[in-house]
Amino acid sequence: MLKKLFIFILFSTFFSQHFFAKEEKSEHTVMSCVINNFKRDMIYLDCQQTPLIRGEFYRNPGEEHILAFNTDKLVTIRLNGHELEFFLEPGDSLHAAIVYGERLPETITFSGTERAVRQNQFLWKLYRYRLSIHFKTSLNACVVLDHKPTDRIEATNNFATEAQKMLAANEKEYSQAFINYVEAIIEALKGESLIYYPDLYAGVRHKPINEQGLGDYWKLLDNYQIRTDEASLRCPQYIDFLLKYMVYKKASTLKDAQKSPSLASAMPQTLGASYKLAEETFKGAQLDAVLFAILARYISQGKNIDEAETWITHYKKNHNIEKEYVQILDSLMQ
Repeated sequence: MLKKLFIFILFSTFFSQHFFAKEEKSEHTVMSCVINNFKRDMIYLDCQQTPLIRGEFYRNPGEEHILAFNTDKLVTIRLNGHELEFFLEPGDSLHAAIVYGERLPETITFSGTERAVRQNQFLWKLYRYRLSIHFKTSLNACVVLDHKPTDRIEATNNFATEAQKMLAANEKEYSQAFINYVEAIIEALKGESLIYYPDLYAGVRHKPINEQGLGDYWKLLDNYQIRTDEASLRCPQYIDFLLKYMVYKKASTLKDAQKSPSLASAMPQTLGASYKLAEETFKGAQLDAVLFAILARYISQGKNIDEAETWITHYKKNHNIEKEYVQILDSLMQ
């Protein structure tokens, strides 16, 4: 079971959603940075929504690195693979003066478009708060450190409560898209801690879910309403949560899983199984985003192209809403 779980983690984290601008609404957007005290030779700026927006620079202290592109949708940029994200909406211009500590960014001073500055100052504040309380976003790290599921859930709820308070304190300064995006991250953290971490813990630490003190595992997300706004469906963390959520919902209907709670019996093992499970679980824009993620990630792993082509054809005919997804899939298949 552990092997299957780690395969699923790899499957669900490798390739983020891809959203591209519609030409008539596309706006010039700029992310720039000056980085000091960074020890490695290269600096990377990677867009979480599309691999076509990325920057790769040689480390030259004091030199400005500029990533300019056109978009009509929000994007988030990660620096050097860290969890810290920069949030940009169409037309934003953001400059970050970054000083590294021993390993991570230690100080950041923002300038640029007023909206972009305010929103990224919030993300930096939230990032620093998370580090200060030693709250880990990696569930693999948590299980290695033997964090009990009940403790993990409590820690996540505490972090989420504080994050919501921080967001609400100045929410009039933020766009609705930004608020939705942050809330989607928070919901993904809470959801994965509730339904995925107990199963991961059971596989690694050999303590069954029904002995972890969680109550009825299959009711932990009763009445959960899946987010439908565009910003949430552009959030890679939220899409990763939805990929796990669909397995949880399927497992909750299986008799074997009911007797001995586990996600393994419902874990899809093929592209077709993942595709069909998504169809059973989601609809509309949710289904479009999840199917796109499933197909793109499968192709990126270099697996059976003929199988992928069959499901891409079905997707185009039956479920595609965001037309740029089709262009991306076609380019990946070349």
